[in-house]
Amino acid sequence: MLTYDYGFNFNGHHSSEFGLKVLMSKQETLPAKRKVTVTVPYRSGIVDLSGVYGNAVFEERTVTYPCRIYVGTSDLYVMHTEIAKLEKWLMNTNGKIKLIDDAMPDRYFMAEVQEAPTFTQNAVYVDFTIIFQCEPFKYKEQFDDLWDTFNFDLDIAQDTHYEVTSDTPFKGDLINNGIIDSDLTLRIKGNLTVKIGNQNYSFDKDTISVVSLPTGKNIFEISGNGTLDIDWIEGII
Repeated sequence: MLTYDYGFNFNGHHSSEFGLKVLMSKQETLPAKRKVTVTVPYRSGIVDLSGVYGNAVFEERTVTYPCRIYVGTSDLYVMHTEIAKLEKWLMNTNGKIKLIDDAMPDRYFMAEVQEAPTFTQNAVYVDFTIIFQCEPFKYKEQFDDLWDTFNFDLDIAQDTHYEVTSDTPFKGDLINNGIIDSDLTLRIKGNLTVKIGNQNYSFDKDTISVVSLPTGKNIFEISGNGTLDIDWIEGII
């Protein structure tokens, strides 16, 4: 249970640290599909080329937080000081960084405040609207299936640590539950051969390697002698 006001984490701080109260009219847009179409002479309709390279392509999304901070024109110095703190916190980034909403703490956006926040002054409070420009996907870090962060409706329980010997190889499935291919990090100790789908990877010493993990169910095999730890980040709508 939260011990502070509902809000969001961004750029090293939680919104409650600045006294922001997020209002009920928060808005979030879902990403639209980006369609690539061409017309062909002497053919009715259009040809959809959007899926030529595999995964669907999406436009960015926005998350809008209408907020209130309880300072106002009754003390102009305090009001402008607090607004300046908010502007520095929100605008002092270079590119998109993590935005974590309290409503879904196990997922995050990659976001940036591009539009200048707008505010309306009143005697005892200021209404402050923050619009985050976000990548199309929410991201989910797949490190383990600990119950305190596991979503029983959306997540899939999977092992992330494997110990194999020449007598006890592993064969099973590895599922990327997102809608885009992910970078799978392999942390190897020993001499191992790893097969993901039709791709084989051989390692003859302790190493860290990053390979592609396609969406959906993948055949996953490990042989040799050693241990393997894996993690990846799923891109979900």
